[in-house]
Amino acid sequence: MKTRLRKATLALTATFVALAISELAVRGLGLAPEIFGVPFGEYVTSSDPELLWEPRAGHGSVNQSGFRGAPVEVPKTRPRIILAGDSIAYGLGLEDNETIPVRLAQNLQSMGLDAEVINLGVDGYNTQQEARRLELTLPGLQADYVVLLFCLNDFVPLDSIPEAVFRTATGKGAGKAIGMAYSPPGESPLHRFLLARFHLYRMLSSALNRKPPKVAGRQARIESRSIDSAVRENFGRIAALARVEGVEVAVAIMPKLLRTKEYPPRAVHERVSRMAQETGLAVLDLAEPVLSELHARDERLSLRGDSIHPNALGADLVARTIAAWLVGPPMRIQSKR
Repeated sequence: MKTRLRKATLALTATFVALAISELAVRGLGLAPEIFGVPFGEYVTSSDPELLWEPRAGHGSVNQSGFRGAPVEVPKTRPRIILAGDSIAYGLGLEDNETIPVRLAQNLQSMGLDAEVINLGVDGYNTQQEARRLELTLPGLQADYVVLLFCLNDFVPLDSIPEAVFRTATGKGAGKAIGMAYSPPGESPLHRFLLARFHLYRMLSSALNRKPPKVAGRQARIESRSIDSAVRENFGRIAALARVEGVEVAVAIMPKLLRTKEYPPRAVHERVSRMAQETGLAVLDLAEPVLSELHARDERLSLRGDSIHPNALGADLVARTIAAWLVGPPMRIQSKR
């Protein structure tokens, strides 16, 4: 009995040591994907049932108007551009001077247009929240142009927000919501705990779930139509608001920063483009210019372990592409002076 117990203890000890060494190796080499949640120290619960959470005005990089960046200029003396969206627009993982809105203003200035660019992005938002935030803020901003930076995970409807995000958003903004982008709502608390604490578990989980399970063709088409309907409705809300405010809106479709020869989400870009155009919004598909430069460079254009969020180089590339589109024919911004 004692011999078996000793062997079991030795086996458990060896397993623990092996796991600990593996964990340290994965951490040291940066092999695990990053976890991006909504940092609720920077956010507060919103009284609006569609927003759920919003930036904490006057906290850290957020100005008194609730936007990341410098205070809104009063009175308005130059063209004003709104960059709306989720964590990509907000600048998750970037310093204040590296975000797409800041770099957009700098690139426009280098092209001869002095414009104010307001960052309306919010970590974790989808198209419903983005539409609602525009409805609440655009009427008072005297904007000349709105660019909605659409990320491919913006398809996710509100009822698919991870339980941890929803619970924290409705719990007076305390703590930190944890989730890998938008994780399936059925994930267990234990799974989320392990994802947050252990890089080895996160790496293995990511590898095992890289290929999503196949869904029956008919069911997949039904789900796709349902999600598309929600996005189209939210684009319609934005288009209706734009008509009332006399503001032009463009949907800039942000690609996944993949180095693969083929780009699997291309069909998704086409769906988003079609839905935006059907509701009367202009479209700028960033896939070709961004991916072309990605393949031509040796440097990374995304945050480590993440194919969605651009790093400083990627943010500048996106900003340059949007700036060139805005000042090019038909001179969308200059005609608004």
